[in-house]
Amino acid sequence: MRHKELTHFLTYNDLFARCPEIDFFLLFLIMTLFFLVRNFHFVAIKTFQTGDRLSKLQATYSSRHNKARFLLCVPNLRTGEKFMRDELISETKESEAMQLYRPLKIAVLIPAYNEEKNIETVLEEIQKLRTMRPRWNILPIVVNDGSKDRTEQVLGRIAPQYGAYAIHLPLNLGIGRAVQTGFKYAVRWGADVALQLDGDGQHPPDQIPAIVDPVLQRKADVVVGSRYVTGAGGNVSSLFRQAGTMFFSVLLKLLVGVEIKDTTSGYRAFNRDAIEYLSRCYPDDYPEVEAYVLLARKRFTMLEVPVRMRHRMRGSSSITPLKSAYYMIKVAFSAAIGMIRPLPDREITVTGVIGGLDSLESKVG
Repeated sequence: MRHKELTHFLTYNDLFARCPEIDFFLLFLIMTLFFLVRNFHFVAIKTFQTGDRLSKLQATYSSRHNKARFLLCVPNLRTGEKFMRDELISETKESEAMQLYRPLKIAVLIPAYNEEKNIETVLEEIQKLRTMRPRWNILPIVVNDGSKDRTEQVLGRIAPQYGAYAIHLPLNLGIGRAVQTGFKYAVRWGADVALQLDGDGQHPPDQIPAIVDPVLQRKADVVVGSRYVTGAGGNVSSLFRQAGTMFFSVLLKLLVGVEIKDTTSGYRAFNRDAIEYLSRCYPDDYPEVEAYVLLARKRFTMLEVPVRMRHRMRGSSSITPLKSAYYMIKVAFSAAIGMIRPLPDREITVTGVIGGLDSLESKVG
């Protein structure tokens, strides 16, 4: 038996001596197999050790794109988790190509309180915008905030005529709750952009493209139509309200480092991520300044663009000088508290190639 093993061993040695190329071939084969086993492991998200950190991303991706497959090729390198994502790239390109040919959903949120004399003119002007932007699928969402006049009856008559959706709140909840109601419906409708527009006619609808286009071009998550930047078409505020706006601008700069000159402007546009977030977390009363604090804390980008505004067409404003003084005090305290109160996590929409796990975690938090 010992003799047979020795003979067998000598036979292989003799073979290697006669064909040295076999040594190099076997060595190359072994090293190749070792490299493949060492560096590439195909694993599913559920069995990946960092699956918990990716659960939010997986849920968001599945809900946004209706995709069940999220299988990643993960190189096990010492530098950390790094993704090879050919399938995700191909699916993303397919999704983006489909979006190029579908109409863009633009939700126009119109909070209204006792605006029976103005709301029809506003909807009529929005109707004219549809002919200017045929690729936009514009849906006016009018939130009647418990009006005491005939606003509900007027909307019941004209909303179908102008392709608008009317929501009637049973009682007056305030501008914050009215706007948040509009955000919730915009999310349900699947809006790409939501634009807030006053129902008193102060915001000309022909200025909507100037505010919405920067959002569509991804210049910012939130775009504010401003009366106080270069190129704006006139100032329609009283000196007292201008002083209050300047005060809030300084306060916002000190709290979160964001510079917005027209802090009380209700003429604003939001992208899909901002819509989703504000539908879950939005201040109750006089919300503009506090909303900027919340958005800045969650790293939403903001931009001001010049627009033209005008005086309200009919009726009188519900904001009296006494309410303005109360407004300044309340908003200052609310903005300060907004710096420390806990906020819900920001969800993200996967619209391009993922850059890495660590960068994703910084956006989700």
